[in-house]
Amino acid sequence: MNRSHPSARRRIAGFSLIELVIVIVLIGIMAGMAVPKLTNTIRVTRADSALGGLSTDLMYARMLAVRNGQRITVWLTSTGYQIVIVQPDGTLRMARSVNTASEYPGLTLASSAPSLTFDSRGLLQDGAVTVSATQGSITKTLQVLPTGRVSRDY
Repeated sequence: MNRSHPSARRRIAGFSLIELVIVIVLIGIMAGMAVPKLTNTIRVTRADSALGGLSTDLMYARMLAVRNGQRITVWLTSTGYQIVIVQPDGTLRMARSVNTASEYPGLTLASSAPSLTFDSRGLLQDGAVTVSATQGSITKTLQVLPTGRVSRDY
């Protein structure tokens, strides 16, 4: 019979300290390579999301103009936009206000015109307007055509 002596050491299975350190260093290197890509993806997503919301609201403003038979103006600033209903007597009524600076930190809007006005037929009164959203080094644009159609780059 082959019995081990009680004082004989048993080999304990596991990893050595060197092996654990090597694995942790490799995980750190891979994480370091992934962070810039993740940051860029977040910037692209924020710019896309902001323009998606603006695009939806521009279509809403156009629909309101046609449905109510009134002019609807969208005022654009670098930090957001407001949709304003122009009453027949010339008074203004706020329909919606969006602060993109608080919803998308670091994002700025720029436009080729300070405002867009849709007439009662849904047509843009002042010609085509281009709006861009910039998040860090990422810039996405949308264009509102004179027909009132909104088109985005993807």
